[in-house]
Amino acid sequence: MLQQKDISGYLTQAWKEDPFKAKWTIVAKSYSVIRDRVGKAKAPLNGFLKVVSPLIGLISPDDYLAMMGWSLTQYQGEKRLVRNFKPDMTDFDIHLCTTNLSVEDIVLHCRQIGFFSDEGKTGNIFFSC
Repeated sequence: MLQQKDISGYLTQAWKEDPFKAKWTIVAKSYSVIRDRVGKAKAPLNGFLKVVSPLIGLISPDDYLAMMGWSLTQYQGEKRLVRNFKPDMTDFDIHLCTTNLSVEDIVLHCRQIGFFSDEGKTGNIFFSC
């Protein structure tokens, strides 16, 4: 079992070399818009990611380390995140490499499929005061 401080370090290490930061920025902003509109209780993060990850083309958590060349290995009695190779992005499906979706596209998709309800709210979902 990994401790949170170790997991945080591994995430920081992987994030520094993640080629999909632009997608994650869109995903994070989309979630912020929805969460700010309806609250965390009505927009659980894990449910949001289940909806949005395949839509925008994010690698699944189960596949991420292997596809991105990372492995958790034991070294001198402690686990370490080791980069075995840098992936060749030309080997990836185009849907994983790029997106033309905007924050607005994702928020509207989430509303259309019923992930959150905007009932009773007034004003523009993207520019509420």
